[in-house]
Amino acid sequence: MNASARAPDTDPGVALVRAAIRGDADAARSALAASARAHAAREPTLGAAPLHLAAHRGHLAVVDVLLEAGADVNAREACSGATPLHWACEGGHAAVAERLVRAGAALEARDAWMDMTPMDWTGAVDHAPCRRGDRDATARRLLELGARPSLWRAIARDDPDAVAAMLRDGAPMRPAGPARDGETPLHFAARRAGGRVIAALCRGGADPAAMTVHGVGALGVAALHARGAAQEALERAGARPDLATLLARGQWRSAERVLRARPGVLDRPGTAFRLVVALAAHGRADAVEWLLARGADADATAPALGPDDWIDDYSAVHAAARAGHAAVIEVLAAARARLDAASPESRLTPLHLAAGGGHLDAVRVLLAAGVRTAVRDARHHATPLEWALAGGHEDVARELAPHTPSPDDGEPADFDREDTP
Repeated sequence: MNASARAPDTDPGVALVRAAIRGDADAARSALAASARAHAAREPTLGAAPLHLAAHRGHLAVVDVLLEAGADVNAREACSGATPLHWACEGGHAAVAERLVRAGAALEARDAWMDMTPMDWTGAVDHAPCRRGDRDATARRLLELGARPSLWRAIARDDPDAVAAMLRDGAPMRPAGPARDGETPLHFAARRAGGRVIAALCRGGADPAAMTVHGVGALGVAALHARGAAQEALERAGARPDLATLLARGQWRSAERVLRARPGVLDRPGTAFRLVVALAAHGRADAVEWLLARGADADATAPALGPDDWIDDYSAVHAAARAGHAAVIEVLAAARARLDAASPESRLTPLHLAAGGGHLDAVRVLLAAGVRTAVRDARHHATPLEWALAGGHEDVARELAPHTPSPDDGEPADFDREDTP
């Protein structure tokens, strides 16, 4: 019988993926004894190899077993392009990171999600804090092993001296990749660092007018996060309020003047046509309503919500539902937004996100609008009710149960496989 014909419970590749997740070195050896190529297996959703999974969880013994069996130390995760070293660094596992580097892991490899190096991931990527080790120790070890210092990490640590030194040495200020909406280091500083870091970046040539894919400048980011000191530092450096800033501050008359001066700014593919999505994510119902009244597209979508959400094109309704902003959903419903549109590949609806997050008020608003309740997502083959149950949100599950028909396809939801790194 070939590997593809084996039942999942007996397939060595599946067994090795599970052993990597659990940290079971003996089970890993058994799986490799059954198939010497089991280390090349991939979990089905993100395309992570066993080495990615073990590295992220800090399972050094399993990492050793896999490397001794010939696992590719620079394997790329299918969905993210991340290497095992990226995930070891995100998890803060210094011993695992060192083992990988000594086995040939590329110190300066860049992932496809965020276009960042493993060192960048020690400070700028927050995927699974529940699995977090010591990222400071991991970063120090990487530097000892020859990694370049990370501008993103220095910003995350709010270290203006390190930022200034790196910029003097020519560190590039390249924007992050698609999973970060194209944010620049200055955008990142606007939501994470203090005024001295912002000043150092601006002195080093950062452009305060640069926009994310949502049409938000660094000053707008600071305003949306209500970071007063960051806003002051940016304005001292020459940043001028953009439309996002004015709306976040509730400066409606000034925002109106911007629209009059720039007709069509909200039209696709203008820089601000996705602004409604960003404002919905931050719960700004007043600003969302203001934009919709002036012609913004209630169904505008953004290309990715982020690596931890496994959702492709998402709308303002998705963004509001994920964060539990019921008032924003009501505004979008009044504008006839598509409240139960499923994202093209993941098949996630706003109701899935509201239910999975335990946002009862948002769930009630969506149900009152008559959204579909039997849609199953592609990852877990689960309805919103099953998402609520999996998340332990019993109040939400009770709300959804009377509205959810019994399954008729015979395929149960699958929340059991740990398929995210």
